[in-house]
Amino acid sequence: ANPVSILVKQIPLTLVPINVDCSLYDPRGLLVPRDVDEKVEKEFNKLLGTAAFLCHTKSMDSITTETGEEKLLSLGEALEMLIRYQEKHKLQLKITHRKLIVKLLERKNELLDQIAVERQNIEDAYVRWQTATARANSCLIVTPRVNTVPLGNSADANTSSQRDADDGVLKETSILRTARPPSRGGGGTAEDIKPDVDMLEVENQKCGPAQEDINPPPRASLPVYNVSAQFEVRRLLSELHEAWKKFEPLQAALTRVNRQLEILLQSPPKEIYLTDEERRTLNWHFANLEFANATLLNNLSLRHWDQDDAFELNGEHCVVRDGYSSMTDALASAITSSQTGPGPVPSTITPNSKQREAPCPYTLGPGHIELKSSVKRIIYTEKGVRVDTLNAAFSQDDLIENEADAVVCTLPLGVLKESVQLTTEHRTGPKTTSIRGDSGGHHQQLDLTKLRAPLFDPPLPDWKADAIQRLGFGVLNKVVLVFEKCFWDRSQNLFGHVNSTKESRGELFLFWSITDRPVLIALVAGQAALDLENSRPSPQRVSPGSRLSTSQVVGGVAGSKSTTGSSPVSVIHGLQEPIVARAMHILRGIFGSQDSSYTASLGSSQVDRKRVVPNPIDAIVTRWYSDPDSRGSYSYVGVGSTGLDYDLLGNPVSGNILSGGPQEAEKSSERVSPSKKPPTVSPSPTPRVFFAGEHTCRFYPATVHGALLSGLREAARVANTFFPGPVPVSQHGFTLSCPASQINTECQAARLMVSESRHKPKTCTLL
Repeated sequence: ANPVSILVKQIPLTLVPINVDCSLYDPRGLLVPRDVDEKVEKEFNKLLGTAAFLCHTKSMDSITTETGEEKLLSLGEALEMLIRYQEKHKLQLKITHRKLIVKLLERKNELLDQIAVERQNIEDAYVRWQTATARANSCLIVTPRVNTVPLGNSADANTSSQRDADDGVLKETSILRTARPPSRGGGGTAEDIKPDVDMLEVENQKCGPAQEDINPPPRASLPVYNVSAQFEVRRLLSELHEAWKKFEPLQAALTRVNRQLEILLQSPPKEIYLTDEERRTLNWHFANLEFANATLLNNLSLRHWDQDDAFELNGEHCVVRDGYSSMTDALASAITSSQTGPGPVPSTITPNSKQREAPCPYTLGPGHIELKSSVKRIIYTEKGVRVDTLNAAFSQDDLIENEADAVVCTLPLGVLKESVQLTTEHRTGPKTTSIRGDSGGHHQQLDLTKLRAPLFDPPLPDWKADAIQRLGFGVLNKVVLVFEKCFWDRSQNLFGHVNSTKESRGELFLFWSITDRPVLIALVAGQAALDLENSRPSPQRVSPGSRLSTSQVVGGVAGSKSTTGSSPVSVIHGLQEPIVARAMHILRGIFGSQDSSYTASLGSSQVDRKRVVPNPIDAIVTRWYSDPDSRGSYSYVGVGSTGLDYDLLGNPVSGNILSGGPQEAEKSSERVSPSKKPPTVSPSPTPRVFFAGEHTCRFYPATVHGALLSGLREAARVANTFFPGPVPVSQHGFTLSCPASQINTECQAARLMVSESRHKPKTCTLL
């Protein structure tokens, strides 16, 4: 779905995949442990997820100030609040942890005291029980047992006849059951239930004459117990059991308390939320997020900063092997004419220029791309447009007027912001009377040549100007270092550097090696990018980057000539840019020293070669915000802005500034099906100024393919406006057709001119 992937096949060009694995090095040049990196990255994503949850689910995207006003929160403010909450929460956890340990220790002391008491009770009960047992044994009396005549079932009885034995048993049973009745008073005693012994002896004598001759064996003596002593023994034994029942729960409770203390002591809470190393690594991730948005986190809208994430394209991260300039050069060569140099002075009005008092050095024809010319004013009316440009190579004060029926404005958002600010200054400042423009505006022509940004005449409508001011335009700078040969791992396209402070977290935090040449590209994002803009560049700087000069040196002395006859060698004279020196210090810290175990296995020459990081032979430092033709890098959704502002920036402007408005953005978001007839609306003025660029693409802002898609969108919009057909040109996701009643048939042969400004490599200008 990426149009760049289609273009590289048509041109053709080569896409090179990027290995996104990125190793991090701390300020000392040591590799950040993988577990620390993964842990901090997980915490970073958790912070972003929590901020999104609070904003979108709990609607907590603003705070109340001391004056009672509602203030929208930025992403950076929300993240810092969450970090402070986590730090406070960790402190509270630490306090709670210590309080719990103290409480458990107090409980343990109580249990130990109770256990000591119960243990003493057990010992005392045991001693009492042992004493009572000994006393009861000493009171034991052994008495001989009386030999009684066995009953009918005795082994010494006459068992010759089973029936006689059974009869004897029955008789014995009957005798045993014959007891004396209890007294009437109910006060029966043991004598009342005593068996009739006399009858029992008579019956025993009847069992047989042989029983008289039988001498039964002696029986063991039976002990006579002291009932009171035995009762005391059993009572004391019961007390011993009760003492054990009280002791065992205390012992189990002490085991649980010891286990809880062991767990708390083995896993104590962190003393702080993040250690110094972890906080530096987290700042690196924040810097990477500032690089993705080209601004400080405090400038991003908490609710809408990632409004385009749902439309992110899938696939590998790739780069064009020969750079994006190869793509724009191929597109430009397809539309330019053969006449690209100076031509004869026009004697009559040409299609693209008016007769002037001073001769025009260029003859502008169809498909002509005029370079080195800055746009100073865009005048648009209901009849057409006029773009005044200045080519300083031919004249410092004469403007070149170019007329057309419409203009496609691809000025970067930073230049548009400068234009709106300039318009506001002219509105509030005193007006001057001089050459009158077609729209009735009053500006001195000499003043136009010195303007820092183009003026729209009449000024852009308020809905457009407000959207330009609300949407953010940030800055990302790069330091390009060119070496004679590579001293880093070529298989690793990315490696990061963790800075030591929060303020410098974005300075040279990421290095790219994405070409087949010995070139490193270091990124400078966030506050560091703004500080680089304010730093003093070298005298050799040329916008948008500064290229360090080289000098002829011999023997390491700059500017001297060879006295030995050898040819001079062109090497870098020095590190004129301070940030280049800082970049080399970082690289030497990472690659200029090796582990001792590694260097021990190498020879002395190899160690020296490993330790030496050469100076770059060339360097370029960009300052995009200082570039008057860019004023920044790419757009972002600022605080108070929404994704709708991208649609408003993409809406065209007609000659009648009273027409159109934010409602056009809602119309443009509707999709038109070729089979569906366009709705009938009231006629409106024909659009004259169309807008394209990454800052007009809501779904893919800050990308090359977003700028390319916006160009295709505006090409279709222009075609539908000036060259209507039976089926309007449409693009998925955009409304590009206009009602036929709005089309001016006299403009079918209109000459279209693109007002261009030099773009940064991040965006693509379509001509």
